[in-house]
Amino acid sequence: MNKKRDDKFINKNEPHEIRYILSLYDEDDHATIRHVLETCKDYITHDEFYELLEDEYGIYKL
Repeated sequence: MNKKRDDKFINKNEPHEIRYILSLYDEDDHATIRHVLETCKDYITHDEFYELLEDEYGIYKL
């Protein structure tokens, strides 16, 4: 399986994917979300990432 091409995984090298993720959250949280994206593991699913934001940072989708 090619995790870079699998849609359930976040591709941190795709600007449109980062913009999509940021669009789901309040603008005040964007800096924290960018930091989490930079520091999280290379292959993380969207669901794992959203759960991480909620559990560890108290950041919820709009």
